[in-house]
Amino acid sequence: MDFEKLYLDILNLDSSIRYAAIQNNTGVKIAGGFRSEITPILSDDELQMMHYYASQRWQTRKNIEHKIGPAKYALAEYNKIKRITFPIDDKHLLMITTEIDADHTSIIKKILELINN
Repeated sequence: MDFEKLYLDILNLDSSIRYAAIQNNTGVKIAGGFRSEITPILSDDELQMMHYYASQRWQTRKNIEHKIGPAKYALAEYNKIKRITFPIDDKHLLMITTEIDADHTSIIKKILELINN
């Protein structure tokens, strides 16, 4: 899969998407970044930590998927952003952040269609 193209396609889905990045299962960012006009809230080190923790949380979800099925995405809403994480395959995750007023339901639907095609 062309992760650079995926990242750019995702940024073009909705103007409320602030950030999109593909990471491996250890939390290392492979491709992605911020929309050009966005000022990041987190430092580079904090962003790397966010990716690492997301990979750890995703691994814990696998402990129950044999009972309830695999997770399609995970959403966290904070005071300043929404963060949504999607599995791409067994070794990669997609993480996006959006503006707080983003229509996350619509964005999730579009991204799932993009990933699954």
